[in-house]
Amino acid sequence: MTVLIAILITGAIVFGVMILVWVLVIVLLRRQMEMVQRRWTEQSLVIHHGPEMANYRGHKSMALPVKGNGILALTDRDLRFAQLVPRREYVIPLSAITRLEHPRIWARSSRAGMPLFAVYFQQDGEEDAIGFGVRDKKAWIDAIAAVTSATPPVSTQKK
Repeated sequence: MTVLIAILITGAIVFGVMILVWVLVIVLLRRQMEMVQRRWTEQSLVIHHGPEMANYRGHKSMALPVKGNGILALTDRDLRFAQLVPRREYVIPLSAITRLEHPRIWARSSRAGMPLFAVYFQQDGEEDAIGFGVRDKKAWIDAIAAVTSATPPVSTQKK
């Protein structure tokens, strides 16, 4: 009986530590999200869609991208993504965006349960693309297509 009690106490301690770690991670992510949104507001950006949490899936031009979570927003000037860890920001001018796609797999991987979309753009005379996992890819594709001359994927074009 004492072994069972010891196992239950150990399990409860481990469970409590796990909950504490998750709460700490969520608090830190929210603080960082607030900092990014404050910085964008200070830059006088008008946000058309988002900001919302998204998952960076990599650039077409990068062999091994460091994928990760961050904040995606469509502004009056650009599409921007602030990756939380490692901290970096990707900014794609609206005028550079050429087409949109919704691949099932991006950068040799898929994100289970998270729809993907890709943004193709011109950078230094070369085509590149960036992939994101978002909750509502159709809403993002429609919002970007509405403010750019980008070609949306065939399945989302109006017939």
